[in-house]
Amino acid sequence: MKIRTRLLLISLVPMVVTALVVAITSLYFSRGYLNDEQETILKVAIEGYSGDVNAFQDQGVDITVFEGDTRAESSIDGVVGTKASDVVIQKVIKEGQEYFDTDVNVQGTAYYGYYIPTDGGMLFAGKPQTVVQKNLNSLILYVVLICVVFVAAFGVLAVMFSRSMAKRIIGISQSIKHIADGDLSFDYSATQVGKDEIGDMNSATKLMSKNLTDVISATAEISQEVNSSSGELKSTSESTLTTMNEVARAVEEISIGLQNQNDAVQGIATSIGRINGDMSGIKSSAIEISNSSVQLDTSSTHMKEKMVSMSESNQKVNGSIEGISDRIQNISGVIESVKGIVSVIGDISAQTQLLSLNASIEAARAGEAGRGFAVVAGSVSDLSEDISHQVTDISNIIATLVQDFDECIRTIEETVIDSKEQKKDIDSVLVEFEKLSAEIAETNSKVQFISRSIDKSVTEVSTITHEVKELTSISENSATSAEEVTASVEEINTMMNTVSDTAESLNDKAVKLTEQLKVFKL
Repeated sequence: MKIRTRLLLISLVPMVVTALVVAITSLYFSRGYLNDEQETILKVAIEGYSGDVNAFQDQGVDITVFEGDTRAESSIDGVVGTKASDVVIQKVIKEGQEYFDTDVNVQGTAYYGYYIPTDGGMLFAGKPQTVVQKNLNSLILYVVLICVVFVAAFGVLAVMFSRSMAKRIIGISQSIKHIADGDLSFDYSATQVGKDEIGDMNSATKLMSKNLTDVISATAEISQEVNSSSGELKSTSESTLTTMNEVARAVEEISIGLQNQNDAVQGIATSIGRINGDMSGIKSSAIEISNSSVQLDTSSTHMKEKMVSMSESNQKVNGSIEGISDRIQNISGVIESVKGIVSVIGDISAQTQLLSLNASIEAARAGEAGRGFAVVAGSVSDLSEDISHQVTDISNIIATLVQDFDECIRTIEETVIDSKEQKKDIDSVLVEFEKLSAEIAETNSKVQFISRSIDKSVTEVSTITHEVKELTSISENSATSAEEVTASVEEINTMMNTVSDTAESLNDKAVKLTEQLKVFKL
């Protein structure tokens, strides 16, 4: 059953039930009013009797004069000489009381009758039940017409109301479905906005979609930048490793040359020239390493800022999701209120069923005169059963809706947990960046140390040119410097390998984040 039909039933059923209850109550009190009115009319007719039994024929009232318990004169044909009933004789003649009855049998014709005692007998004023029944039927028709007009008018309002509310609820349902499917490009311009809770839900859905769009767009941009920066970092680390390998080879050549100096003094000049060339290469490599370290530090700082921004965006997403959870909790409260209303409708249906049963009993007591009323009571009973079935269906629908909202809340909670796990990953990346920055600073320090060592080696080589006699001492110093350079190169290689692994890990995480964001369509 569609939501529009459900809302229409919720609006119309109480009105129809109310109209029937009002009609039945009005008819009940109208019958009592007619009985009192007829009693008053008949009493006035008797009190106005002036000796002419036909004086009130134009008003439908018959007059009968009794001598003792026998009809002596009457405007009713064929009743003169007949006697009154035992009840009338007992009440009026013997006890001297005035007596009114709605079912007086006068020669087979039912009358509304009023008796008063007189000195010689009693007076009777009566009106046939058929005349009174015509008035009652007119009143019933009037009440039914009013109820029909009432139900029709409010039915039109209920249709308009249910159609408008259903349209707004369907709009919100479609919006939430698009968001759940990851389609954030849905056009909200066609949805209706109001000043009630449904309008607030609609506005909150629009705001949630906008916030998610902004957050996911920013996250995608950051992911792309992280991916690009990690690639550059990996490339830089590989270039640095290549340079360090070249430095290692150059240092190894220096070490071999120093070892050969003790065996071949004649090759000192050649060795010194080679050393000078190697030192120039080392100096250039040190400068390149220093520049790469500065660039790597700059990239690391930029990526760290992006990750911090991503962490803040993640917190904003969590806040938006918690707001959605609060809205759904509010909707659950509204559903509980609707359940209360449905329960009240069920109580009204049960009371209507009881009222119908009582009406059927009264109609059975009335016999032939109550047959029409019994038909009405049966119709009311059938309607009450239909209402009871509808209330059961609505209760089942509400239970299903509550279950769906619970499932939605569980999904949101799982999303929040995943978001928190993502924040942990981002925080872990930030820690790795902190370590990377420290390692880059240490690398830069080692490069400066290499530069100083190279300057020292160049000075020592110049000294070798001017002081051949100190060749042995200078060779030992150069060997020591070469060993230090070798140790430094090995340490730099180790750090560069760490930087390369970190860059590769960061690149994998950026790719994973990009794949996760592809579920959303902006």
